[in-house]
Amino acid sequence: MSFEKVCLENKNLKVTFLDYGARIYEIFVKDVDGVSENVLLSLDEDFIKQDTAQFGASVGRVAGRLSRLDYDFATLEDNTAHGINMHSGYDGWWNKTWAYEKGNNWIEFSLKDIYSGYKGQLDAKIRYELEDDKLIMTNFAKTDTDTFYNPTNHSYFNLSGDIKEKIDGHELQILADKFVETDKLNIPTGELKDVEGTPFNFNEPTLIKNSLEKLPNGIDNCLVINESIDNYTPTLILRDPNSRRTLSITTDRKAFVIFSTTGFNADFTLNDGKKMSSQLGIAIEPQELPDAPNHEGFGNIVLKADTESVHKTIYEFGIY
Repeated sequence: MSFEKVCLENKNLKVTFLDYGARIYEIFVKDVDGVSENVLLSLDEDFIKQDTAQFGASVGRVAGRLSRLDYDFATLEDNTAHGINMHSGYDGWWNKTWAYEKGNNWIEFSLKDIYSGYKGQLDAKIRYELEDDKLIMTNFAKTDTDTFYNPTNHSYFNLSGDIKEKIDGHELQILADKFVETDKLNIPTGELKDVEGTPFNFNEPTLIKNSLEKLPNGIDNCLVINESIDNYTPTLILRDPNSRRTLSITTDRKAFVIFSTTGFNADFTLNDGKKMSSQLGIAIEPQELPDAPNHEGFGNIVLKADTESVHKTIYEFGIY
């Protein structure tokens, strides 16, 4: 086994991590009856080094799709066969072994990133802390030259526990009035559209199945968090009516990319032998707007030399 597994645990949560990709590998949470089960899709160990879908992985320097490959800061890999760079290519964070230090309730991963075609060295750190029912993720970065920087974590959630059920029965709420319009290659067009009257309106708790019935290809879209909301208010809530588990996410990032895994059928297995299949999990990726360098009004993801970036996302679990 060419990776290390590390665990943090308190009375409410047990979380395991991998140094490969600085991954959140498993999160064990109690249901309404007090039964603790894993609420992530966790690749069986034989498949971890073959992973190209970033299960639980840290993704960087830049998450999502970039519609051009050549920039002042980088010459990027086309890893899609469509002239697009996806998740910083095969040389991205998710495919690297990170150093780490561990304390009683925290673990901090570090990587000297000279990869993916970006100029200069970016010193990345990701700190995970357990606090009661919360898993707190803090991203730190500093670079010796100007660069693009838009990291995320790519965990796939299923609150039923040990993937007993699919996620179409979950309820999802996202405080977002706009979504990013995309073309047939899922590249942003540069337009932000109102969610009102679309299957992307999750401002009220919505059964995921109801949205998927109107989206034959599923959800693989970016929803823009309402700017009026402060960084201390949960902007995404996921609930499972059977286990009664909840996940509330608070973040200082501007958006969530949501991927419903619709049509994602594969031969690899997860969670002790279960084959990957459509709508088995929901990926929740907090980040800035995708393809931002190529669209006016999508925000600035340039990290200036010798300037530290700090981003925080809080995953809070509970019962309702």
